[in-house]
Amino acid sequence: MNTIDRQELIDKVKKLNEEENYEEVIKTASDEILEQVNDYELYAEIAQSKCRLGRNDYKPDAIKSLNIKENAKGNHYLGNCYINEDPALAEEYYKKAIELDDKFFLAYQGLGNIYVTSKQNEYAEEYYKKAISIDSENFNISVSYLGLAQIYSDKGEYNKAMLSFKKAIKLETREKSYAYNGIGNIYYAKGDFKNAVKYYKLSISSDAKNSAPYYNIANIYFTQEKYIESRENYQKYIELDKVKDFFYDNSVSKVREISKILLSEDYEKIQKIVSKIQKTLEYEEDCITHFTGLSVAKALILEKSKFRLSEGAFLNDTSEGAALFEYLKYESPLSKKESHVDIIFVKKPFIGSFVSQNKHNDLTMWRMYGKEGKEEARGCAITMNKEVLIEEVKSELKIDKTSPNETDFKFYRVAYKKENGQFFIPEQAERSIRNKDLNDYCNQLELALKEFIKKTGSKDIQKDIEELLFEIAFLFKGIEYQYEHEVRLVQKGIGFDKKVNKDFEIPRVYIELSEILKSVKKITLGPKVERADEWAAALYYELQNNEIEAEIHISRQPFK
Repeated sequence: MNTIDRQELIDKVKKLNEEENYEEVIKTASDEILEQVNDYELYAEIAQSKCRLGRNDYKPDAIKSLNIKENAKGNHYLGNCYINEDPALAEEYYKKAIELDDKFFLAYQGLGNIYVTSKQNEYAEEYYKKAISIDSENFNISVSYLGLAQIYSDKGEYNKAMLSFKKAIKLETREKSYAYNGIGNIYYAKGDFKNAVKYYKLSISSDAKNSAPYYNIANIYFTQEKYIESRENYQKYIELDKVKDFFYDNSVSKVREISKILLSEDYEKIQKIVSKIQKTLEYEEDCITHFTGLSVAKALILEKSKFRLSEGAFLNDTSEGAALFEYLKYESPLSKKESHVDIIFVKKPFIGSFVSQNKHNDLTMWRMYGKEGKEEARGCAITMNKEVLIEEVKSELKIDKTSPNETDFKFYRVAYKKENGQFFIPEQAERSIRNKDLNDYCNQLELALKEFIKKTGSKDIQKDIEELLFEIAFLFKGIEYQYEHEVRLVQKGIGFDKKVNKDFEIPRVYIELSEILKSVKKITLGPKVERADEWAAALYYELQNNEIEAEIHISRQPFK
């Protein structure tokens, strides 16, 4: 092929790529022609076409392009190959592309994508803006507008986010559907569900295969008790999105829950009362404190292990949940209807135990929970910012701050049962509205359960009701525990792997939430910790090395 024919072929392929006619590019520059011409630009253009088509076989083309001659486009698409499996290597290729051509805006956009994924939003914003400054009207720049919009949304700068989403829409690219969905999320965050649904539907109209708006609409409809419409949208999401993550698991869980609600009036009635009890017990202070052993603190702080929640069956106190069931006069129909030596296992939620932050140096807590092994008061108390911890958990599950999500991560106060049978919430006046509401709802729950038990229902419905009760059962304890002022995180474990630790004689079941380092505000070492100054120094400097400003306290409580 002579020089003129070669250049005509390259120009034709470039034009086809600009027109987004990627299939035609691959037909025009066949493997045979590629080998014959052996041109770096052709291989780079083929890499671009395959990448845009969502194919994952373009790495060899990018490598061949670079083997012939170093070039920006070849480096950029090789960076794209590694962006998920090796972001550091992808970053090198993008920077090399910029070094070769500082006007190659796609490489800046690639760096923005790396930094936004790693939560380095300041760098991401810088590189997205740089990409836009080079060619703000190029249809490929829409990803930068979307990235900027998400950064602004996370900061609560909704007007800026809206403007960026609208600029992405104006470019009329395949990303338009994501921009409409993003605008829907902004309206959702503002509490404007009507406009949120409007933009989610525009997102679907733009690209019916984009799964996100179906999930978001489903969550809104669920909140509005439009259960049939909600289930349809969750099912559509499940059909389109096969990634087994939090959103997929939550959709499956919601479809099952809606089916239970539609099947049983009793289930719906009890579910609403349970939700009211949870709302009444919500913990509203900024910080929570967790008592644990130093070996666990070492793992959490120095080794950056993830915080674990144990399944309810593995809590230390065998009487857990009994206070509520005694009040409700509830005996499981599942155990009644089976033989006296055979009951059906009912799964329980995963539980994390905390206390109010003002109990961080409490003698009773040191005795009961601040242990290292069996040695009392030789552990520590880790005080964490509640909202930061929740954001870390959501980040682990890849839940955006503005994404509609009916399943929230909330901490609850534990209520204690007095001798007269009434429950009370510590730090609330005895006759407070909260205490009154709590007892009213518990009374309603008792009556609803009596009505349910009178009926003959299937074992499945009985099991479903019992699982509902376990969502709140661990939030009630006897009067003897009242001075703990306990706070609990109760989770179904949706989106988390249920792990079984087989190192114990009886294997233990747990989930791992996230690292806690960013949430730490204070660590208090127990009064009997040996060489406490050394522990304090190690913890202090580890936190400092991670730019965490936290206080380290050493308890001087007169513990004997």
